[in-house]
Amino acid sequence: MIFKAGTTDFATKANGTGPFKFGNWNRGNSITLERNDSYRATKALAKTVIFRYILDATALSNAILSGQIDIMSTVQKPELLSVFKGRKDLKISSGTTNGEVTLGMNNSKAPLNNIKVRQAIRQALNKKALIKTAWAGYGLEIGSFVPPTDAWYEDLSKTFPYDVQAAKNLLKQAGYPNGFSITLDIPPAPYAEASQEFIVASLKKIGINVTIKPVAWGEWLDRIFTKANYD
Repeated sequence: MIFKAGTTDFATKANGTGPFKFGNWNRGNSITLERNDSYRATKALAKTVIFRYILDATALSNAILSGQIDIMSTVQKPELLSVFKGRKDLKISSGTTNGEVTLGMNNSKAPLNNIKVRQAIRQALNKKALIKTAWAGYGLEIGSFVPPTDAWYEDLSKTFPYDVQAAKNLLKQAGYPNGFSITLDIPPAPYAEASQEFIVASLKKIGINVTIKPVAWGEWLDRIFTKANYD
């Protein structure tokens, strides 16, 4: 494509040569695309496509169940899958993803700057049980932040596997035989909210007391990625 000289508003005015063209943008609510009848290849069957932003997981599920929307790209609450499976008018497609869920630990300050402490936390968490109880069995233990869909993926799930006694021993070696207290910042994401109580209970078994702190997305991003002000 060749743009006209002086064109600078790419952030707010869409441009392209695909099967759809920009229709309307209702900030924070929806984006409407209209079929591009001048498209050089096979024209789209749908005349209009509306992408709606629904942040609440329950509201999103209710929208698909009531017929307000036709497709939802992800099921934010896996425990609701049983409800979807019972509906003949709905089809569920599942597969791999390039996403991952990690427990981030701040290794710039004590006590998590001690590698043995981080290893202990890893061994205190039964990842298979977490997947089963918090995410309705949907997920794969991978052992790192690189998903299996990536070419450089390496299965590290057997590195420091679940072992409560080994975790206690590591804490003792690190100088924390009686454990310690930390705070876990939780963003408003269903996967995080579903995992928090499991993490608290698991770490309590090795003497680590975890305080849950719900944090809004904006604050969470700032604390984690900008200021590194978290445990």
